[in-house]
Amino acid sequence: MDDRMEMEFRRGLERVLYKTKYETEFSYFFQELLDIKKTLCSKMSYKEMRQSQLEILNDMLCVAKSLLMCKSGGIKEIIGTKDKIKTTTRVSASIEAKLEDEYKRGFMSYEDMTFEEGKEELEECLRHGVMSLEVSEFIKDWNGVDSDGDDAWYIVEDITDEDITDEMVEYYIAGRSVRREITNEQISRTIFRLEEEFNQWNRRGAPKKNDNLHRVMKVFSRKGLKNPSNKDCKILYECCDLMGLVDEELKNGWRKSNSSGLEIYYIRSVWKSAFKDSKVFLNYYTY
Repeated sequence: MDDRMEMEFRRGLERVLYKTKYETEFSYFFQELLDIKKTLCSKMSYKEMRQSQLEILNDMLCVAKSLLMCKSGGIKEIIGTKDKIKTTTRVSASIEAKLEDEYKRGFMSYEDMTFEEGKEELEECLRHGVMSLEVSEFIKDWNGVDSDGDDAWYIVEDITDEDITDEMVEYYIAGRSVRREITNEQISRTIFRLEEEFNQWNRRGAPKKNDNLHRVMKVFSRKGLKNPSNKDCKILYECCDLMGLVDEELKNGWRKSNSSGLEIYYIRSVWKSAFKDSKVFLNYYTY
């Protein structure tokens, strides 16, 4: 990637992030997205990036498997290159506590919000008329209302739990996660997801386009974006399009359909799939 291409990319990103909440963090987004853009032009960059991700996932698997071992009966002994040391109950408990801290720091106790949980959360808020900022922003998004518009609060106040539909719930839970109690079953599910993600990164051949789309999603998630609004989705879409990650055939199909908002549904789908296999947002491990 030469200097001219880099300058064009910078100008394009400045246009996308201009007067948005992400503008103040432009340097961060420019560098992170530029790294991904360079990956598209360099097989060696992808090889290094893949190796880095494999190392991260391997570390996380080690933490999860060790914690499961502790909770399943404790660590009875520590084996070194030459010696074998039997542990005490206190030492075993201390090791388990440290592993659980690492497990939490890696966001491994988070899992997808289920349909039932999402529906219950929306019904509870709307039934009692006490909404979190997150739910009220979602209601505005769902109704296509500008958060700062004059009619925004009227719509939020008028909607009731009887207005909830299955489609609304599916839209609400997309990309949302819930912290679970750390049990043997929860750890086993995490290990399964991490192994699936490890196997995906470990496959031979060039990266699929979705890999890089998912990396863009995680760039934004590391700056606190958890549940993208319609505005966020439009910004994410423009970033992906700027990087050449959106198929022209797909865009042509949208134009022919004469339907609006399809890019938002597309990004919501990408966002959900980015965190589908593992509710590990890598906020800590990928810095």
